[in-house]
Amino acid sequence: MLAEVSAIQEVEISKLQRSPIQITLHSSKTIEQIAIAAKNPQQREEIFPIKVALLKNSMFVVDGHAIVEGFKLANLTTIRAIMYHVESVSDVLSLHVKFNQHSPLNPFELIDVINFMLERGEQSEQIRQRLQLREYLTRLIGCQIANQDAKNRLKIFVHDLSLRYSNVVVPPYFAELVSKIPEKIQLEVVEQFIAIMNQTLPDRKFAFPGPETLEVYFRQYLKNKEREPIFFRQEVIGTQAEKTPTCQSGPSPKEIQEAREIIGTVPGMAILRVDKPGLYRINMIKNIISPIKEEKNLTVIQGDEGHRVFSLPPSAVEFLEMYDESDVLDVSVRAFSASQLRKFVAKISSKNTKFVVISRS
Repeated sequence: MLAEVSAIQEVEISKLQRSPIQITLHSSKTIEQIAIAAKNPQQREEIFPIKVALLKNSMFVVDGHAIVEGFKLANLTTIRAIMYHVESVSDVLSLHVKFNQHSPLNPFELIDVINFMLERGEQSEQIRQRLQLREYLTRLIGCQIANQDAKNRLKIFVHDLSLRYSNVVVPPYFAELVSKIPEKIQLEVVEQFIAIMNQTLPDRKFAFPGPETLEVYFRQYLKNKEREPIFFRQEVIGTQAEKTPTCQSGPSPKEIQEAREIIGTVPGMAILRVDKPGLYRINMIKNIISPIKEEKNLTVIQGDEGHRVFSLPPSAVEFLEMYDESDVLDVSVRAFSASQLRKFVAKISSKNTKFVVISRS
């Protein structure tokens, strides 16, 4: 039975310990901001008390790890805390998870919490209720990162991201996908993924790839799945007479067999068929390719669902003063005859509107 001590106590920071497994993520910027506020006596009083689990003679922080780090950075020695009397480490972890599901969390640490309880005989439904897991987190029950080196590498990667960026959200489906990779190749796949992510990390805001993108990357490594060759086909483009072969729902058994004879079942291999040499845009989600045509100074790219995407030449970009994404308020690509164009421009009331007219004649 968990009993909350009603009175807020002042406790020595040096006697506090982290939760045995810490699922929360905090950026360096957040801790620094807390430290600045903590140095001001008036602002310090406005900071919420941390929550501490008292297990025998040990005090474990179950909510407020960032606040504790901020107070340490401010060279403070005491902090206000609400105390909870607990009877086991499982009680400590339960409080920690229950109090912090509203915060950015590390799903790999949460998996460790769940498995800690499973190893002590608790059932999945008991754990779900005890931790008061939100629905999107219940998918982590039963997940296991068997390769310890791979798990540690992921924890370090996520921790480093949380220090560098504010509000890093690591989606549970990422941890779920990694858990499905065979143990013997988990570390290799994780290292490859992290290397790719490190090459594309932005300077400011970070967001994890979406589930479809991650599924495309990881599906070749997942357990209990035959590694079929990947096929890319051309999308429909142009008039009826100019159309390239349509993107079919899937390769025929004969094509699969031919592909296996060429590339076998090696992960990451693909068969790419094109009618003509040239530049192509590749959609890694739908496994389709689209031709890129150079028409004088205009690049025309066949987009998804048959829509064309236009790339303006530098001179047009400079004329429109489109130096940043925020400068583009409305973009419209329309086909006009010369007379239609004159009528269209005459209807525009704003004298500040700029146009780029592209003519093939």
